[in-house]
Amino acid sequence: MTEQLALTSSQTGVWVAQQLDPDDKSFTSSEYCDIAGPIDPVLFETALREVVATTPALRARFDIGDEGLTQYIDDTVDIPMHYLDVSGEPDPCAAARRWMARHREEEVYDLAKGPLVTWALFKASPERFLWYRAVHHIVVDGFGCALIASHVADVYTALATGRPRRPRPPGTLQQAVEADTAYQLSEAFNRDGEFWRAHLADQTETVSLTDWRPPAQRRVDPGGRLSRACGRRCAAVRGAPPRPPLAGSRHRGGCCATAPGKRRAKHGSWPAGDRPF
Repeated sequence: MTEQLALTSSQTGVWVAQQLDPDDKSFTSSEYCDIAGPIDPVLFETALREVVATTPALRARFDIGDEGLTQYIDDTVDIPMHYLDVSGEPDPCAAARRWMARHREEEVYDLAKGPLVTWALFKASPERFLWYRAVHHIVVDGFGCALIASHVADVYTALATGRPRRPRPPGTLQQAVEADTAYQLSEAFNRDGEFWRAHLADQTETVSLTDWRPPAQRRVDPGGRLSRACGRRCAAVRGAPPRPPLAGSRHRGGCCATAPGKRRAKHGSWPAGDRPF
């Protein structure tokens, strides 16, 4: 069965931007966890499949249907886990990071077909694993990635030890979309817009926490015009009122998988000079 939902305002913005430049990879978010302790790859993939089954956003794809731009939540989405044993490499972690870097450079997600998520588990040694995940920003943001990682850690630990799974936070994707739509139709939305337009009226520079800057944008064609097909697709969402970013669920602590009986995993970092995740 396929459920159909509207998009939030931020999802619509990402979708339109991706139509303008289908090869743009800047909307792909990726990170990895360095897990201290043994991991059962079969059990880990089972945990991933359970999390995908209970997280509609991970099963979403986006296209224009009879009612306009729609996100389709497919029950049949299969997101396989890549498993790579790099323990025989001279530098196992460097070999894993090279694979991740190639994936970031080569993977272009098709929003209409999906899936929009990639998993990979690397065995660096019997006591050390790296878990890589990449996802298109239209379905999950950075905070959402942390929540998903925490969910995977909980499910894997439950499968490995037999303890009950922790209760999940309340709320559904449909409720989030409905709340987003209600807000952008409210007087509060208009008041907030007036406040921020006045507050930022003299703001001329973009503030950033890093000195990294995105590459120069490529023009769609030498004349700067949209293709007819792209223009038709973007016109399908024209006229929809703006809406605020989708609010995330409550954070429930730890965001990385932990092998039973071992210390919590830590986020990995890239060598100097690489683009930060």
